[in-house]
Amino acid sequence: MKRSSGILLHIFSLPNKYGIGTFGKSAYDFADFLVESKQKYWQVLPFGPTIEEGSPYNSVSSFAGNPYFIDLDYLIDENLITPKDIPRCMITGNRKKVNYKVLNKYRYNILRLAYKSDYKKKEYSRFKSENAYWLKDYSLYIALKRHFNMLPWYKWPDKKISNYDISSIEKYSELLKDEIEVNSFIQYLFYKQLDDLKIYLNKLDIKLIGDFPLYVSLDSCDVWANKEYFKLDINNLPTEISGVPPDYFSKTGQIWNTPIYNWEELR
Repeated sequence: MKRSSGILLHIFSLPNKYGIGTFGKSAYDFADFLVESKQKYWQVLPFGPTIEEGSPYNSVSSFAGNPYFIDLDYLIDENLITPKDIPRCMITGNRKKVNYKVLNKYRYNILRLAYKSDYKKKEYSRFKSENAYWLKDYSLYIALKRHFNMLPWYKWPDKKISNYDISSIEKYSELLKDEIEVNSFIQYLFYKQLDDLKIYLNKLDIKLIGDFPLYVSLDSCDVWANKEYFKLDINNLPTEISGVPPDYFSKTGQIWNTPIYNWEELR
């Protein structure tokens, strides 16, 4: 590899008038800035959808993308939504901190409106087919979380579905089919915008690099649908959790609270 330099800037830190950075114009402007600055790398944090506080290292999926990174102006340009669909309280200007309470309350409903539009159905169908191995479980999982007031899966009142019972999967897949489709479409929009940005970066000879969390969150589709790959007890709680010992960054070490992999089962 040729020695090069770059800048770490996560997507949510880009300026945006709707309260959080996205794959919109600011992302392309930053790419241009990297070229002007003779940089070769744009480093980002994990892209996964986050729990309420927004930590990119606490995601509900190892495969899905964060819906908040979908650019709303892009959706307006594509006639998927109109400016009137965006509540005034979301138009914040370039504030210094992300207001996740507002995002959690309104952003999903705006993206739901985009789903109702008639938009490139063939392209969307192909995306669903190519990503079915993770998208089906994820879209159902998010629909179930909303159905059960955003509780983590191990606290859902219906123990059959929390245990990934096949008959319950079929039942809820029918009951929540509209929500499931919305969640799948949102992922299509995320990856469409990410792919477009990556094509632009490739043309500029800028490489997008980042990292993955070492572990996955307990409250995630990954653990819910694949319990045998994690060390859990009969109540579906971790028998061991992850962390790091004391080091230069933390004198007392860190507790990450994510379940440990069942390496024997994975083997």
